[in-house]
Amino acid sequence: FTTMAVSANRIASMDVDVAMVAAGAQSSSVSYLEYWALAAKDLGNEVAGNLAGFALRLVQSRTAWRQVVAEAIPWLLETAAASGGLVSDAEEDGASWAAIAREVRSEKGSRPELEELLQGVALRSKEPPLDGETVRLMTIHAAKGLEFDYVWLIGAAEEILPSWQSLKTTARVAELEEERRNFFVAITRTKKRLTVTHAKRYGGWERRVSRFIDEMNNGAETG
Repeated sequence: FTTMAVSANRIASMDVDVAMVAAGAQSSSVSYLEYWALAAKDLGNEVAGNLAGFALRLVQSRTAWRQVVAEAIPWLLETAAASGGLVSDAEEDGASWAAIAREVRSEKGSRPELEELLQGVALRSKEPPLDGETVRLMTIHAAKGLEFDYVWLIGAAEEILPSWQSLKTTARVAELEEERRNFFVAITRTKKRLTVTHAKRYGGWERRVSRFIDEMNNGAETG
């Protein structure tokens, strides 16, 4: 309920206090959703009024949720589109929702009930499905366990990778070893070709190539 109310505030540019709605619902013996919908409907805000309408239809008949969702999703995608030249993530959210719904239906083998769909949404990544030509940018830690045909590792320079923290005279040996393991993780993500790059300057300061590159070259010569 809190997630829904906060999202509604953002979409409709309103400021409904979630805690006050919860307290009001408890004192009036109605559901949080119904109390919120009635409060939003009274704001005189067109977008809030439409959101309230969808919510009240769900309250009146939970079995009608499929029809409500079928109408609400296209409306949300259109309404949430950002204005003023800002980039909207509405389309990505819509693609993510559609992918999750397909996965839940596939696992169940039939149309899921509302609770099953909500549980499926909660347990899955909300990232939209990636285009086959997409270039993914990520940290080394985020790449753990993943593999790619082509990998570009940038910043293979001293005080970048390994970081300056691990190279301080007061740093523990384990810190540099952890950075070496991270480097190993990064270069072993590739299945076809690995490209490792470094710049001569970072932040205006010259940096020599990472010692990890030297270690790889030495290993190749002696291996």
